[in-house]
Amino acid sequence: MRPLHDTDRAWIESTPVGADVAFVGETPEAMSYMAGTDVYVLPSWRDASPRVVREAMSLSLPTIVSDIPGSRDLILPGQTGLLAPAQDAKALSEAIRWMLTHPEERRAMGRQGRERIARDFSPAAYTGLFARLFRSLASS
Repeated sequence: MRPLHDTDRAWIESTPVGADVAFVGETPEAMSYMAGTDVYVLPSWRDASPRVVREAMSLSLPTIVSDIPGSRDLILPGQTGLLAPAQDAKALSEAIRWMLTHPEERRAMGRQGRERIARDFSPAAYTGLFARLFRSLASS
C-alpha cells in the first residue's frame, strides 16, 4: 500500500465527509477506533485472508469488502456484510449508502458477523480444523 501523501489528505479533507475522517497512521489502538464506527470497509484489490476483517467482525461491525479471494471467504453476503466488485467505486459507495440507511439490518449483520467469528474462527475451531486435517493426512 502506498503511503498517504499530503495532496491525498487535502483532497479527502475537502470532501463533504472530510471532517469525519481521522488519519491516525499506525497505531496499537486501531481496534478502539474501529469499535466506535458503524461499518467497516475494506476496498482491497488483493489480500489472502485479511485479519482486520475478522477483527472488525469480532467487534460486531458489519463489513463491506471487495469481492476478491480471501475477503469474500469471510463474509456471508447479506448476513454478515456486503461484497462490492473490486475497483468499483460506484458499487462500493452504494454498499456504504445501503448500510448507513438500513440501521436495523446493519446491526443484525454485525451481530451475525460476531457470531460467525466466535463459531468458525475461534482458537478451538482452528485447532480442530488442523487436527482433522492431520488425521486425514495420516490415514491416507
